[in-house]
Amino acid sequence: MEPGASLQENWPPVLGGLLDDAPEAHEALVSLLERARLRAVEHVHIEPTEDGARLRLRTEDGFDESRLTEDALLLTALRYVDEHLAPANEASEHVFSVRLADGAQHVSVTRRTTRRGMTRVLTLHGGDLPPPRLDDLIDDARQLRKLREILVRSNGWIAVGTSTRLDGERLVRAIGQELASPDAKLIGIEPTLHPTVARIEQLDRHTTADAIDAFDPDTVLLCATPSDLTLTRLAASAAERRRVVHRSVARQPSAVLSRYLALGLPPTWLEHVLSAVVMRYHVRMLCHGCKRRLTSAEQIEPYAIAASASPDGAEVSNWLKRSLETRFEAGYGCESCDGTGHSGARIITDLVVIDAATRMALRTGDLDSALRRVDSARAINEVLERLIADGEISPAEAARHLAQRHY
Repeated sequence: MEPGASLQENWPPVLGGLLDDAPEAHEALVSLLERARLRAVEHVHIEPTEDGARLRLRTEDGFDESRLTEDALLLTALRYVDEHLAPANEASEHVFSVRLADGAQHVSVTRRTTRRGMTRVLTLHGGDLPPPRLDDLIDDARQLRKLREILVRSNGWIAVGTSTRLDGERLVRAIGQELASPDAKLIGIEPTLHPTVARIEQLDRHTTADAIDAFDPDTVLLCATPSDLTLTRLAASAAERRRVVHRSVARQPSAVLSRYLALGLPPTWLEHVLSAVVMRYHVRMLCHGCKRRLTSAEQIEPYAIAASASPDGAEVSNWLKRSLETRFEAGYGCESCDGTGHSGARIITDLVVIDAATRMALRTGDLDSALRRVDSARAINEVLERLIADGEISPAEAARHLAQRHY
């Protein structure tokens, strides 16, 4: 695809059409994707083995592994997909549409050559046909109201930080839907094929700053990150006449700010142009069928020590130790959670706005202080405390989101 080429005319084929003469293979592949969706897994690896194939469901923290039971059918389904989605080289990303229990989804297929043979990776891009609305993605009314107040501004930079690329893309597109109108001019920079979004001109990630300026958009939606040169040019335009929404992979707000500083943007740009950082945390919920009660303070201590390294360390450490009778950890797995110990993930949104003290630190060049302050402004601490007290998450899960960052 040529730089700046539109994605509007591309539409992935439907899986049922690709496998219309192999209904059993179609059923097996849909069953696999449905299982991944229920477990909040976005990437499914099918790897060849001596006896057939091995299934890996890749999560935010690594891999869960289980033996395939319909090896032949799944491999047949993937062969059909390979044959009907050209080009068939390893660098390509094949895309098809499939209907699951929560609606139609896009699924991409990539292939990697390993020492054992060809590995297929299926990625679920979410139930975003049509793209989701902000109300569907953010369940905290206060956070949603704060974001909408910022979106009223005609210029500025809104950063979206999340631990998974696909969730960040969904949120950026939802913001685009919020801003779209007959009078608005919006451009979306997309990483892969994506369905048409009403009133948004979609371009690929190789689009140059000159090509974007030729459209003269009011808003640029960066689901994909363009070149550093283009990103720097967009940063300059956000200070004057344009709104930019940018997705990046980050676990903490300070990581987002550090990325822009590493790009060469001055601290004063963060002070004056960065409107907000919208953080998205994927918090794993305990399975109520097999979760285990923590019975001693010693079991809490390692998590309290880990959390004490966060900006509000002493306070966080103390609340991890309180109300021991409500503390649970993941169980060994049961039928209801498919052996994982968790019942999926809840996505918590936290909107961080640069406050006056952080602006002063940026203005004076005290970057370490500014980064610490932006992390300590998060509201995620009180949300995690409430979830622990309700027995919904483990102290280990809370500590994972409060891990120490070196400034």
